[in-house]
Amino acid sequence: MEQGRLTEAESACRDVLRDQLRVLGPEHPETLATRHWLLRAVGERGRYAEAEAGYRDLLRTRTRVLGPEHPYTLMTYNNLGLQLAYQERFAEAEQMYSELVETRLRVFGSHHPYTLQARANRASVVTELGRVQEAEDELRDVLEAELRVLGEEHVNVLDARYELARAVCAQGRHREAEAELRAVIEVENRVLGPEHHLVGDARLALGETLIGQGRAEEAIAELRSLLDVQTRILGPTHPRTAVVREALATIEVSRT
Repeated sequence: MEQGRLTEAESACRDVLRDQLRVLGPEHPETLATRHWLLRAVGERGRYAEAEAGYRDLLRTRTRVLGPEHPYTLMTYNNLGLQLAYQERFAEAEQMYSELVETRLRVFGSHHPYTLQARANRASVVTELGRVQEAEDELRDVLEAELRVLGEEHVNVLDARYELARAVCAQGRHREAEAELRAVIEVENRVLGPEHHLVGDARLALGETLIGQGRAEEAIAELRSLLDVQTRILGPTHPRTAVVREALATIEVSRT
């Protein structure tokens, strides 16, 4: 799944889950773990509503079987919040992440990677809700701790840096955001590979910062290249592909 072979991952998870349900039963921890990975594949393939429904059901089961504060239960809670954000239900996602931050603080402490991840996820939806200075302040605080705990090339650090650049861009500081995004993309290409979805997210944001500086030709070139990658890896109907296509079309229409 980390290599982007999502169709294969979903099919493999369904095969394993079928056997686990028969041999282990629906509430065995290994069965629940396979359901988690299956839902990750479904969500990453862009079927957010389906993934949301699955995560809600899995959350109920894990809460009953493992307890409400078990790390796997809280991981399910985190991923449910992601599906809400992907569907642009940002107020709901913020509420979920606020509750998750509070729980993870109590269970893991303030500097645990899980707690820092939840804080970064909450900040990302705060940006979408327009409270961009609040998001920037939170992300800078998170990054300071994550760099100390995880190191500069950890995926959580790279994602938080991307979210910080988005918050900075939303305040009109496009050149600052561009510099941060280019640095993030350079590391992500090396660590994650150029076809990873986080690279695609950062490249889309880079295109937006270029537009904010009036550099339309550069933005179009960046987004056309990204659209080729997204279409090949995710398919033409995937929501991530559609977002890039719409952004590119908006720029091209504005120039005619």
